[in-house]
Amino acid sequence: MARSEYLTVTSRDPYGRGDHVRDTEESARTCSWCGRRRPSGRLFRYGVWTDGGRMQWDRALFCSIGCRREYHA
Repeated sequence: MARSEYLTVTSRDPYGRGDHVRDTEESARTCSWCGRRRPSGRLFRYGVWTDGGRMQWDRALFCSIGCRREYHA
């Protein structure tokens, strides 16, 4: 997945040596956890950007960070 203009660093994990990131994607799909759609039609894909420059993305799309946390709980 290529980086887009919507890439946002949400937090830093100093022990894991990476940044938690979020990107938005235009999608006809719904949230992988709750099944909702955002009014904008865009969903979030979360991942980790390591200090070595590697991007590791979740496969699922979510409408919010809360849904992602519950999905992975």
